Amino acid sequence: YRVERAGPRPDGAVEIVLAREGVLRGARGEGLLRLTRTLVFAADEPVLRVDWELVNRSREVLSSRFAVEINTGLDGLDGPARGLRLPGRPPIGASE
Repeated sequence: YRVERAGPRPDGAVEIVLAREGVLRGARGEGLLRLTRTLVFAADEPVLRVDWELVNRSREVLSSRFAVEINTGLDGLDGPARGLRLPGRPPIGASE
């Protein structure tokens, strides 16, 4: 994925937009596909929202299944202080 943008939103949440382009291959052939994943970390509660957008960039109709797997990678190395860190703010997701 390529980072399209990352930073705070007006509501205080943190948004990270990732995108990539590729080829979808199937029984009917192949087509160009753009995939965008937007992660939104809420400011005041332990909530992560993930939005996906798939765009068919070819002229042909594409038929496929789409599935996701989420790996947050929180390994606990910082103990109770682990979480998303932004300058000047407490870690998001940190426990008290």
